[in-house]
Amino acid sequence: MRVTDLEGSALDYWVARVINNDPAIADVMAQVAHYSTNWAAAGPIIERERIGILAIDGTDCWIAGKSPEAIDWSRRDARSPLVAAMRCFVKSKYGEEVPDGND
Repeated sequence: MRVTDLEGSALDYWVARVINNDPAIADVMAQVAHYSTNWAAAGPIIERERIGILAIDGTDCWIAGKSPEAIDWSRRDARSPLVAAMRCFVKSKYGEEVPDGND
């Protein structure tokens, strides 16, 4: 699955997988933390990883990157800053796609 398509519980799960590679632990972490909607859970990741988040003027879209060069200016479909930042975090570990299923 493409990282740019991850949202909700699937995005939360893959954020947790970056933090802890054990699928069972990651599943529990994702159910508790809700990284894609909870600033208290995602904020420390954003700060530690130095993820920049940018709103696109005149739209309800957000993009994120670990440096100005890493921001994918062509992708403007994240509807919240946390979704953009957490996709960036997952992409930094897995690249453009995560494995199918919860492998």
